[in-house]
Amino acid sequence: MVRRRAALLGAVVLGVSLLGPAPAASAHAYLTSTAPADGDTLQQSPPQLRLAFSESVQLASTRITVLDAAGAEQVLSGLRLVRSPAAGTGAGEATRPDAQAPTTGGPVDSEHPVSVVAPLPSLAAGAYRVVWETLSTDDLHRTAGVLAFGVRDAVVAAGPTESVPEWPAVLGRWLLLGALALAFGGALVASVLLPALGDGARRVRVRRQLLRLASAGAVAALVASFTLLVVELGGSGAGALTTAYAVKWAVRGVGLVALVAGLRLGASQRGSTVARLLVLLGATTASVGTVLLGHAGLRGGASWVAASALHLASGATWAGAVGVLALLLVRHGSAGLEREQVLCLLRAFRRPAGVLVTVVAVTGAYLASDVVGSVDAAILTAYGRALLAKTAVVLVVGLLALRTTRRLRRPGTRRPAPAVVVEAAALAAVLGLAGFLASGQPAVQPQLVASSAAPSVLLDRTVGDLQESVVISPNRAGRTMVLVTVHDTRRPAPAPVRAVDVRVLGSAGPLAATRVDEGRWSVPVDLAASGTVPVEVRVRRTGMPDTVASYAWTLAGPGDERHPLVSSAPLSGPLRLASAVLLLGAGLGWWLELQRRRSRGRGSQSRATRAAVGRRLTRP
Repeated sequence: MVRRRAALLGAVVLGVSLLGPAPAASAHAYLTSTAPADGDTLQQSPPQLRLAFSESVQLASTRITVLDAAGAEQVLSGLRLVRSPAAGTGAGEATRPDAQAPTTGGPVDSEHPVSVVAPLPSLAAGAYRVVWETLSTDDLHRTAGVLAFGVRDAVVAAGPTESVPEWPAVLGRWLLLGALALAFGGALVASVLLPALGDGARRVRVRRQLLRLASAGAVAALVASFTLLVVELGGSGAGALTTAYAVKWAVRGVGLVALVAGLRLGASQRGSTVARLLVLLGATTASVGTVLLGHAGLRGGASWVAASALHLASGATWAGAVGVLALLLVRHGSAGLEREQVLCLLRAFRRPAGVLVTVVAVTGAYLASDVVGSVDAAILTAYGRALLAKTAVVLVVGLLALRTTRRLRRPGTRRPAPAVVVEAAALAAVLGLAGFLASGQPAVQPQLVASSAAPSVLLDRTVGDLQESVVISPNRAGRTMVLVTVHDTRRPAPAPVRAVDVRVLGSAGPLAATRVDEGRWSVPVDLAASGTVPVEVRVRRTGMPDTVASYAWTLAGPGDERHPLVSSAPLSGPLRLASAVLLLGAGLGWWLELQRRRSRGRGSQSRATRAAVGRRLTRP
């Protein structure tokens, strides 16, 4: 008994990411990196600005403004939408002459990462701020942000920015998720749990009532889907109907229509195979369509789509089933059931609930790796805090469920209704948080996730017949690394490079660099202060005089150093590892449960056999 309770508690703890349909289907075309990066100190005016997004954006809705230290602003024109290398090759670019003009050229697949590239005018030394906003092509979500960089001038990073979703979109997704939960949960109670009551006219009548209730939920989901369409088109215009958004919205709509048809047919025809197939097909298509509209799954391919759809369907089914059972407990008389019959339904719900929680826990950890960049991102963003709040509420629901399960095992249990009603209300709150997450910007801001990337702009120049570039990373005082790249512009090269020496301000003498690979050399140095640092690079070649070049590198000031609040280490890898561990643990747990049930069944059969033999032996 103790072992079984511990297993149930573990299942609940693993299910803290319940109703991940929100995080899984929540991702906008959000910013993944910039060049220059936020807080960069550059040695020369960058020729262009690059904003890398997780998915395609609408150029016609993209606006980028550069402000100097005096507040003078300039709206950038000539923006280009460039396909990321991860998206494949041979697609070309979509261009436009200015920020307000319609997109021209070949289309860029809206499901792949892209970059918005804008040419920059020649910038004088000083600090600059970039204010940008854009619109996702897939889900029509608006995203905006700010970044800062300096040209030969140290700047303080603008820090992470977040686009807070508008309440109509949040409310619409809350209603959509709640309606889907009612449809899925009602179908589960009617088709899986009711047979535990046996056969009879009363059960048939209750089954029809529940299927009608579930069909009403599917209709409400269809209405909510239309409402969301109107809200999102209001922010982007009717032109979005010609994009992939319209196709994916239609997929969800077709699934909801099939779900309504299957539920209503099942309510009128008992045991209809066609009705079951329509319900299964409709629920699957509606879940996949909702995931595709959120488009997080497509960044990881088919596995992400499958995991997101399973997460959505399992979480919504659990929440909806708890809500329907709470309704039956409160209104069991009007439904034509005795209280003991409703308690029987609750007992029968234990194993389906365990399966649903297991699926949600495993897929939730897997999907979270794409929407939470670090511990700091979870703490410092509205999205991360909403996710933590949802997790806390789900944990409370799990504890209440454990308490209700224990009470149902006791004979004579009469009043589990309050606890189940509280569970249903808490899950409704979870759905509200899920609606916020589905409309919000994931907690993956580049400023909150540690990166080992080099500065975005290097010192690069021609020295005699050599092309040299110098990078100091990280770009701040203290222990750092100088990376020198040397290439001979003549072919064939007159002599190989045999050594590279680096001298920086404060060093006692030249430091011998170590060859990293062909043409690249590195050396660690200690820099005592920020500001302009003279760097001298001496290249030694066999049989030729040394080539010496001097550079003036500007180190970022101490105000630009980013100190993590807790940890900015990336969470993607650990979360995916956790999902694999959860999958193995869940599989082992269910296998042990199956073995225990088989052992119990064999024990019951043995006792029945011994009793039968005993009766035969005692016969006169």
